[in-house]
Amino acid sequence: MADSNLLPRRYLEQRATRSARRLWAALVVCCAVGTASAVGWSLMESAPAGTEGYVQQLAQIEHRHEASRQEASALASQLAADQRESAAIDAVAGQPDWRGLLLRIAGVLGDRAMLTACRFGAGDTLRLPPEAGPDASDPSSAWLVLGGVAQAYQDVPALVLRLEEMGLFSRVVLIETTPQAFGGEERIGFRIACRAR
Repeated sequence: MADSNLLPRRYLEQRATRSARRLWAALVVCCAVGTASAVGWSLMESAPAGTEGYVQQLAQIEHRHEASRQEASALASQLAADQRESAAIDAVAGQPDWRGLLLRIAGVLGDRAMLTACRFGAGDTLRLPPEAGPDASDPSSAWLVLGGVAQAYQDVPALVLRLEEMGLFSRVVLIETTPQAFGGEERIGFRIACRAR
């Protein structure tokens, strides 16, 4: 379920665009420094023989070099800012798009149940009870644990069946049901563990 096919195409395109921008910015910085050095060297070669001409040419070279260094510094600052922004976007874009999954689950909830909690992780980190099966503590297994409230007890097994019929999970296990006061009325709280395929 954490495959890269869950990443939206626009995030992948934005990542490629940011990489190209960083490469171009680095090339511009290198070209600016290289051009300043080449111009300086050619000016020194073509300077008149007198000391006064050399001093004037050297002052011009230093001025151009300082301008190039400031431009390179500004570009490096912009590149660093772009890289920070890119890293933040990549950190988010690298995560699966859970919206689609949660919308599908919301579709099977119907109007008789609602989610109040949702956790995803390996079986060993979620600390699932033995009811989840012998591989519930397997670190290589990925589980989605749903917590919520149903209007009546019979709504909970029906929800488990609908989750199984989605075809997204290799196993769906009802962990617990508990009476719960919700909105001033008696409801049934539930926890369901779904093992990802």
